[in-house]
Amino acid sequence: MPFLALAAICFLNSLIIQKVFSVSRRSYLDWYISTGPFIGLALAAFGAAWKELDKNIGLVSANPRTYIIACSKLAGLPMFALGGHFKNTTGMNLWDIVASIPLITMFIVASFAWLVLIAPLQYFLFLVCAAPSRIVLRSKYRLRAHIEDQILYYSELRPETPEPTAGWDASMRGKPVTMANAFGALVLVLIGYLQVL
Repeated sequence: MPFLALAAICFLNSLIIQKVFSVSRRSYLDWYISTGPFIGLALAAFGAAWKELDKNIGLVSANPRTYIIACSKLAGLPMFALGGHFKNTTGMNLWDIVASIPLITMFIVASFAWLVLIAPLQYFLFLVCAAPSRIVLRSKYRLRAHIEDQILYYSELRPETPEPTAGWDASMRGKPVTMANAFGALVLVLIGYLQVL
């Protein structure tokens, strides 16, 4: 049922986009393909600000219900945080309140727009482009990298090997959403390029 709900939202979005932008004759899919790489960059920037975005692995799930829940929580978290700051900040001056209200309102509208216009179609993109992320998340493979004298070294670790203190985990397991975004942006750029030909 969640799969059909996402497909239905995409269909409704397509009808709405055609009605609203009937002069330009752009379809919802055309709009998404042309703006998708920028959407991916925006999500990557959002992930940089919200450090734990890549731990929200529901965003790369093939299960539509899990994906919907992850997206809802992603959109809701900053709104919840901003509301909490408004309730618990002492000594706010009138200027900060007046300046914040339109900005926070725009942010809330943008979050809902992402949830309704972008997230449903992104599910179908990530169904394909997050496949490497899902493989990496299920894998027990361990790869450790470190830099010594400006040279990159890496080595595979056995499952029983304790976690080294030097270097970093280079298995890409810690960045599943970032990796899916990168593949998604690449696919959308290629599709856009092929449309031009």
